[in-house]
Amino acid sequence: MAVVSPSHKVERARFDVGFLKAKQLFQTGQYVESVVLLTRTLAETQPTLDQQVQAYELLASGYVALGQRDLSIGVFLALLRLRPDFELDPVKVSPKIRAVLDEARTRL
Repeated sequence: MAVVSPSHKVERARFDVGFLKAKQLFQTGQYVESVVLLTRTLAETQPTLDQQVQAYELLASGYVALGQRDLSIGVFLALLRLRPDFELDPVKVSPKIRAVLDEARTRL
């Protein structure tokens, strides 16, 4: 088991705080605020691979909600490069967002 340094724990915690707030903003329809906060959180922290995947999924979803399909495809492409087998939950995620992921997958 790898030892996680205190500074890495702090970075993970900083990311988690920003991510959870961005997720809350997204869930309440505050898409612009969610995207801005998530972008800033990604720039200011060093997220783990799993955290990056979570963040990219939320960021891409935010861009879909804002009608920014090309930006969403770009984020999904970055996500698929990190995790090629990534899938969205068909029960929890809207068909509109899943369609953008499918389009991004065709561009790989």
